[in-house]
Amino acid sequence: MPTESIKKLADEFKSHREKKEISLQLIHNRTRIDIKYLRAIEEGNFDVMPQVYLRAFIKEYAKSIELDPAETIKKYEMAIAGNYGIETTRDEEGEKSKKEIKSEIKKLIYTSENLKGPEDSVPQKNNNLLIGIVAVASVIILALVIYIISNNSEPEILKENQYQDVLEESKERFEAPSEEIVPAEKVDSISLKITTVDTSWIRILVDGKDEQEYILKPQREKDFKAAREFKLLTGNAGGLVLILNGKKLDFDNPPGAIRNYLINRKGIQTLESSPVKSK
Repeated sequence: MPTESIKKLADEFKSHREKKEISLQLIHNRTRIDIKYLRAIEEGNFDVMPQVYLRAFIKEYAKSIELDPAETIKKYEMAIAGNYGIETTRDEEGEKSKKEIKSEIKKLIYTSENLKGPEDSVPQKNNNLLIGIVAVASVIILALVIYIISNNSEPEILKENQYQDVLEESKERFEAPSEEIVPAEKVDSISLKITTVDTSWIRILVDGKDEQEYILKPQREKDFKAAREFKLLTGNAGGLVLILNGKKLDFDNPPGAIRNYLINRKGIQTLESSPVKSK
């Protein structure tokens, strides 16, 4: 069940979309994301989605309803950690406490000024000195209280480990078979052109270090260069056409299938391990 922070963020998503008069069907038509996943985002049920696609889905959803994708991901991370919407409440309580303290100090100063009666025999100068001492003491007390309030220990923000675990597992599954691949003798010795015939999500790892992620719409092209190899993960293998060093590749690519490939100068190889972590 979604936490209070996640529910608050999900409600804001839905409210913003409805204010913009954008339907879920329209978002689906633009992004090809299943409507059940779009509803899950607006209900805060992030666990029902494949975790390896979750952030890509949230970014595409945010762009479709005219929100900043990077800022939306930050809010998602805060909500997962249980801290979304908490800071505002804490600031309001702090301001309320400061106002109450100031009010009490004003009462204290007012009371000290009214302690002087017409029968007092202390000279006016001494009275002024007493008022000054009381005022200075009040300011010191106020400063101490504000310092204590501002330095209250904040709750530690928990890091979102679940998504990072999925990334690490996906990277491990990208590992090639035990067959040793001979290193390239020069930089950018192989080139790969990806053309889409249907909307496809891809993640590509170049030479084991440069990882990039895209959602490509039909009739789009992307060019990549590598010294040794590419490792390609896609959510719709049938939507891709792959051209290696100017030659079209013949490979296992059924429509709608999730596939994990190793591509080098020898050609293309389908890796057997599934890239998606089962729940």
